[in-house]
Amino acid sequence: MLAISIRACALAAYMLGAVSPANTGVLQDVDLKATLKAGDTFIGEILVTSTDILEFEGLAGERVSVAVKAKKGAVLKPAVAIRAPDSSIVAEVGTGKAKIKLKKVELPLAGVYQIHVTGLEGTIGEYKMTTSSKLTKAITQKFNDSAVGAGLMQDTLFEAKSAAPNWKDPEGPLKKYTVSGTIFSPKKSDAVPSMPELTGPGLGPPLELTDFIEKTKGGSFKLTDMPLDNLGNYTFSVKNAGLPGVIKTNLTIKKPKLKKQTISAEPHPNILLIIGDDIGVDRVAVYGEHPNPGNTPNLDALAAQGTMFRNAWAYDTCSPTRAAMLTGRHARRTGIGTFILTKTASVGLPATEISLADVLAAKGYRTAAVGKWHLSAARSATDLYRHPLLMGFEHHWGPITNLPNQDGASAYYDFEKNIDGVPVRQQKYATTDQVDDTLNLIEGFGPEPWFIWLAFSAPHKPLHAPPAHLHSFDLDLDKIPTNDHGSDHSASGLARGIATPPSSPPLTLDPGPQGSFPPDPSADEHAPLFVKAMTEAMDTEIGRLFASMDPATLANTYVIFVGDNGTNGPAISPPWDPTKGKSTVFEGGINVPLIVTGPTVLPGQESPALVHAVDLFATIADLARADTSTAVDSASFSRHLTDPTISTPEILYGERFRPNGFGPYEIYQQVARNGRFKYMRYYNMAGALAGEDLYDLETDAFETDDLMMNPLDPLAFAAFQQLSSYMDSLD
Repeated sequence: MLAISIRACALAAYMLGAVSPANTGVLQDVDLKATLKAGDTFIGEILVTSTDILEFEGLAGERVSVAVKAKKGAVLKPAVAIRAPDSSIVAEVGTGKAKIKLKKVELPLAGVYQIHVTGLEGTIGEYKMTTSSKLTKAITQKFNDSAVGAGLMQDTLFEAKSAAPNWKDPEGPLKKYTVSGTIFSPKKSDAVPSMPELTGPGLGPPLELTDFIEKTKGGSFKLTDMPLDNLGNYTFSVKNAGLPGVIKTNLTIKKPKLKKQTISAEPHPNILLIIGDDIGVDRVAVYGEHPNPGNTPNLDALAAQGTMFRNAWAYDTCSPTRAAMLTGRHARRTGIGTFILTKTASVGLPATEISLADVLAAKGYRTAAVGKWHLSAARSATDLYRHPLLMGFEHHWGPITNLPNQDGASAYYDFEKNIDGVPVRQQKYATTDQVDDTLNLIEGFGPEPWFIWLAFSAPHKPLHAPPAHLHSFDLDLDKIPTNDHGSDHSASGLARGIATPPSSPPLTLDPGPQGSFPPDPSADEHAPLFVKAMTEAMDTEIGRLFASMDPATLANTYVIFVGDNGTNGPAISPPWDPTKGKSTVFEGGINVPLIVTGPTVLPGQESPALVHAVDLFATIADLARADTSTAVDSASFSRHLTDPTISTPEILYGERFRPNGFGPYEIYQQVARNGRFKYMRYYNMAGALAGEDLYDLETDAFETDDLMMNPLDPLAFAAFQQLSSYMDSLD
């Protein structure tokens, strides 16, 4: 069986033989430089023990070439092998020379391949690897009846993945992924294709494509704009009428595009989404969840002007929450179930996802992401620094990932900043820089409606002391860096919000002025104090942001503040349990502050609604009167902003898994709650249920008494049945 797994929006380019790595994940024209020293091997910044391994997504029939050349003066005699998804070696070469090549190696099946560069142990020097790939214009399958006996032979021509179910142009018709093309037997071939069949999600038995296929001269079939209704993998099958020969396909899948909408006379509100990094409800004073939360007067004032949600969940780490907010889809659909190790990861948020920026831009909004991104991966096919732009934002100004976390590096004062795909060095306090960029963007966008995703790096570690004027804590001021100036790459002099990056940005940062922070922030007794100071500094800058905005602009802006996960364990202080914070599905890890204010929001309200960060997609789109149909897991809570007393969803759901991707997983957990009880499931590496917890949040807010350890009373048992049945019903 010939099977080619490919992302739907890239299939057209694939079948035409012109494959772009940014679209398909296929490795093409990639140059890697690795610097070696005795005993070590590197790919860029990636340290491995003895072998360089580069992963890429290969397609059946693809021809891959690899060349490795030692640079002048290097003592290297490398060997290269390409391993298939089943770990078999497709091709290898090792001549004992400093320059070796693998030419036009044809890949036998679809899947994740690895290029291994070996023979480097104990060597010193640099080498350059160059790779390229080509695909045939059509997939060819030769049929031989003798292999299967008499009768009809069935073979899969290809598999296609629909990256989104369906969606609408605002105020327009339903749009879907569609497939078009031909299935034919070329001249001098006796093979005769039968009517193709389709299997896929929600289709049931194989579906004959008679409604979408036209039979042409010579026994060929023409398929025109057949819609793919559901998310998932589709398989096209064809039968050969018993004769040896060749059948070819030339099929393409088209991704629908939204038409840009004109702005109506009715003014559209601006939307400012502010994300705090590693901040749970215990660190925002207005929530009253901790006896010593720290100082957050501007967030407290924001709550007084709008609606505060007490039962809001996020994911337990940053990347899954960001992916969920941006797509309106839970982690099991996006493949992002834990934080992304950006500089070493091969899995990031797929650029094929329809993002919140996409649907708002289609409604006429200007869009920008400011601050930490943390959704791209250096070893994926999508460009690391252009990923925010590929996800629909006009601009991204800020760190592509977490700030460096090592001794001696003044990360909050000296860091790598991405400006629209170009990394530059920034020497300015990060929290201040992110507010400056937001103000510059707002000024540049002018009267047009805008959506700004402001994702602070704070108060995530490294725990660097903020400038003294931004907080009220004593942090041994003699050691606190004071040069929060230096080279400033916040954009100014904007023309419609476009910044001009410096001409020659350095990509390697030297250690800057030292900050006052614990040598090991993850295990220091002073961590709570520093986090409170960093949170207050963020709050102070949020106040400056609001005070600097034009009052009329602010009055027409929905402001949403949310935490991306709970407080990090070392920053948690009693009576909260530091073992039940970030990276856990206990309330300390997923219960986050969520505050909304804006033109239609009732002031001074508190809502008990069960809401999740994934619901922000539908809510923001709703406020902007934009399309929400791709956000299959997102439910708008905009009605709660005008009436916090309306009924709440009965069940709130979350999940956690590692590694990113679509399995198998080392860790997989599910969590759900109703108005009172909370149920957790734990699975082993084989995917089997390994444990269950049930907590009564009404009487056990800190989740110390697992009700599953004893017989359940009728009320708890009813909750267990409700929540476990809900998990069982998930697709």
